[in-house]
Amino acid sequence: MSMEGPRLRRSRDGYAYSRFNGRKLHFGRFDDPQARIRFAALKARWEANGRQLTDDMMPARMRPGAVTVEGLCDQYMAYLRERYDAGWQRNNLAKVDLSLRPVRELYGPEPASEFRPKKLQAVRFRMLETGKLCRREVNDRVRTVRAAFTWAVAEELVPGDLGHALSAVKGLGKGEYGAREGRTVGPVDRTVVDATLPFLCRPVAALLELMWWTGARPSELFGLRPCDIDRSDDATWVVKLEHHKNAKRGKRRELFFGPQAQAVLVPFLRRRVDQYLFSPAEAVAEMERRKRAARKTPLYPSHVARYERERAARPDRVVRDTYDAASLRHAVSRAVVAANRERREQGLPPLPDWHPYQLRHSAATRIKRDHGLEAVRVLLGHSSAEMSEYYAEDDMAKARAVMEKAG
Repeated sequence: MSMEGPRLRRSRDGYAYSRFNGRKLHFGRFDDPQARIRFAALKARWEANGRQLTDDMMPARMRPGAVTVEGLCDQYMAYLRERYDAGWQRNNLAKVDLSLRPVRELYGPEPASEFRPKKLQAVRFRMLETGKLCRREVNDRVRTVRAAFTWAVAEELVPGDLGHALSAVKGLGKGEYGAREGRTVGPVDRTVVDATLPFLCRPVAALLELMWWTGARPSELFGLRPCDIDRSDDATWVVKLEHHKNAKRGKRRELFFGPQAQAVLVPFLRRRVDQYLFSPAEAVAEMERRKRAARKTPLYPSHVARYERERAARPDRVVRDTYDAASLRHAVSRAVVAANRERREQGLPPLPDWHPYQLRHSAATRIKRDHGLEAVRVLLGHSSAEMSEYYAEDDMAKARAVMEKAG
């Protein structure tokens, strides 16, 4: 170390740091004037102490054991993996990780205790800069960041007032900071669904049919087994779900399968009672059987050996026991592309790109029209009628008929 002492340096990712007696210390963002003030104060104390650094000389934020933003994010992710089951993690853990990513990028080495509202707003601007996220998604991710720091308050990793301070950053309103609005999710027409189903494998087609008739969430159907279905009443089969979206809030959730839904389920009940009804592995095996039956050349042992080598070269491609939201969405997207390719050859108009969750909206609209809003609330598992109204679009055909007579 030179006689002039440590110097403030800039890291590749824009942080101010220096070394005192071989210990690397961070002082915040390099372009923050406070970083230079912190460095100068510590260097003065270090000079006065005979150029020796001790823990009590450093501010609390720099002392060993002080958690960084990066460390807080890591601990929060570990907490979520320990607390929640595999189903919740499959649907939510990646979303949490994406929400925390800009926090790590901007403030990773800094002390978590200094993550104040202005820094949360900077994280939000980083999310907006990508141009890929709509306003609602940005607000959801900011809430996830706040939840991580609120958990840290409960664990006494950061000061108690930090959670309250971050709650002062309100969600973006419509039109603020140029945030774009997301696409409105509405019902999908039955003709579009019918035109898509022939291009899907049997398990996925059955899942979509069940969503159409019942309005169930995809996650409520993925793990169904024959033993879960109470078939004591021939008119209506019932499934009492133990694990569902609102289980941790003490809510009860039951699925009801009438004659139409039962007809969809029957071909999948001929299996062991503890097997999943809708298996990606079965869908892949069925697809391979169809391809093999359509072969125009014999299947030689050399072909089999080559296929085995290709599979061994792709160990990351593991077929799961059940579907998830992403695989279901991708299956529908691929089916729409295949359907439109055939429709283009036939001179027919293309199908719109639709999302499986639109089937829940379609079911809500149909049930509200035929049975009322309270039936929607019960069958879709909503706690309030306001949420049911969100899913059930107004029946424009009924309004048109009324105006033909009244207007």
